[in-house]
Amino acid sequence: MKKHILTLLFVLCSLLGVEGQGIARFRQISIKDGLSSLCVGPLYQDEFGVVWICTNDGLNRYDGRSVDVFKPILGDSTSLYNNNVRTVCGNRDGKIWVVSKYALSEFDMATEKFRTIRKRGVRTICYNKNTLWVAGYHCIWSLDEQGVLQPFYDLPEGVKVTALRELSDGRLAVGTESHG
Repeated sequence: MKKHILTLLFVLCSLLGVEGQGIARFRQISIKDGLSSLCVGPLYQDEFGVVWICTNDGLNRYDGRSVDVFKPILGDSTSLYNNNVRTVCGNRDGKIWVVSKYALSEFDMATEKFRTIRKRGVRTICYNKNTLWVAGYHCIWSLDEQGVLQPFYDLPEGVKVTALRELSDGRLAVGTESHG
């Protein structure tokens, strides 16, 4: 079953990557190809066509030929904060943001180093129109130009945000576990 799900995910990514060409090419990858886990979560394709894969055993970068795996390195503050990567997005200008075990990290593609922005309380993220939106259990932040989280909106106590999307008109859509 996992094999079929992974194949389906890569078919979808391949279709997105060859948009307008009319030909979909894909290749199934697995642990023997370097993937750190078959438990795959969200994917992100960056400006170079590289696919970033969330797993419960690190952040995987697939360039069409090989897989690089990013994991925490004990004592290295420029490595990934936690193995359990839950979501990933980017700005199409060299920055990738990752939520791992409720922490928010930024990956700089030029230096290949991570910077942990917040160590707890992060549920989900999305990037659109030059803004990284970050949601905690009942609060929403935006990342400013200096890389600091700024409070944007507080939701009532007990509300747990599960999804964020910035709409084309600039409004922010917020999904929650129990409050709509």
